[in-house]
Amino acid sequence: LLSKKLQCSIGQVSKIKDYLCKQLWAHMSPDGLRVLDAQAIMRAWGDTYSQKAAAFEVLDCHTLLAIPEFEERTQQIHAHLGIDCYLTCFAGGVRYAPVVRYNKVHLLVREKDIQVFLEATACKTVDTGANVHIQVLSSDEMLYDSRELKGQQVASPVQVYLDCLKLKGRGEEMAEAVLAKEIEK
Repeated sequence: LLSKKLQCSIGQVSKIKDYLCKQLWAHMSPDGLRVLDAQAIMRAWGDTYSQKAAAFEVLDCHTLLAIPEFEERTQQIHAHLGIDCYLTCFAGGVRYAPVVRYNKVHLLVREKDIQVFLEATACKTVDTGANVHIQVLSSDEMLYDSRELKGQQVASPVQVYLDCLKLKGRGEEMAEAVLAKEIEK
């Protein structure tokens, strides 16, 4: 069941289960797998993710719109053009645990939609002064368990946590708030 839901092999699920139990982060019982230390799992995942994150294609862009207006525009683009654009980092995190203010929007957008998205938002790619940061997705794995919150598409709490850990300043604070409020519950 889990392998089907996650679209991976039974063997992969088994390897992950075994690894989590070996690290004493989870325990297997007749009732199923029980997570014992979500914080340790997420910190280890965050360390690995931050090393791989450099491989993702990223576009730094600038919009003249105020951040709330730009986010509203992404809602309209989804509704009218069917383009998925998921908030992550601070923009996504405040939807789960509003503990910081932000002045830069981080989004996840599929590679096939990026040109139409940029045209529809009037975003310009820039070398400096970006207020929109787009991770261009070549596959959908980072969209697993994404949510719609108050009409806005938001990356999953796990994805937001991982993305916030990469940010300087208050990123770790945001990540810990999402972990406590959404992941450990």
